[in-house]
Amino acid sequence: MIEHDARRFPDFELVGSDATRRAIFHKGQQTLEVITANRKKLEEVFGVDLIYINHFHDNLVMVQYKMLQHDGAGGRDDWTYTQDRHLSKQLGAMHRFSRRAVSSKKTYRLSDDFFYLKFVRRYGDSEPSFLLPLEHFEALVRGPAKAPRSKKVHLSSVALEGCYMRQTVFYSLLQSGYTGTDSSTTAAPQTLIEDLIAGGDALVVAIQRETTPAENETHRARHMQDWDDTEAGYH
Repeated sequence: MIEHDARRFPDFELVGSDATRRAIFHKGQQTLEVITANRKKLEEVFGVDLIYINHFHDNLVMVQYKMLQHDGAGGRDDWTYTQDRHLSKQLGAMHRFSRRAVSSKKTYRLSDDFFYLKFVRRYGDSEPSFLLPLEHFEALVRGPAKAPRSKKVHLSSVALEGCYMRQTVFYSLLQSGYTGTDSSTTAAPQTLIEDLIAGGDALVVAIQRETTPAENETHRARHMQDWDDTEAGYH
């Protein structure tokens, strides 16, 4: 499913892909980039499977996939997600980057959530899949529906009663620039993504522990230089 979604975006034309698992889509003057992070350093650092970058509206969105199992007990027709062994680590990775910045005056976001969890039916049709922003998912985990003393996350599609984001809505919000990082902050994760694609072993270690002041300054200077070089290339 991840590979399928990485090579498909409604109404956009796939114009290129490369060995770094990056796909480029065009629609008129719009350019959309989809990067497959699954089982790579990018997933280890950000806790996600796919990264969407809308270069037209300068918004970036990251998605982690989770599988729904069919639950027919007692005559029910439900699909449920029960916490897998990777969830805690993935949520921890997301929280390292989920701090929100004050939106700039140049752009408007209906939602500044840029981490999403996508729930897909195992052995089923891909169309009934749905997404939850990280903040909504964690609100559900903390809510009264969770069994007392339970340390496991258990999510039922029936219990959600339709309170989730459909795939078509997600695509629409992403394409319009209505969700994701603010344009003033998109450049920072983009630079980090490029560093990780290029190798970035030391960078992974630094991110996964508390960095020293010297490391922070080195990475800041490197990112600023990369940004200056990018800006110079545009002129």
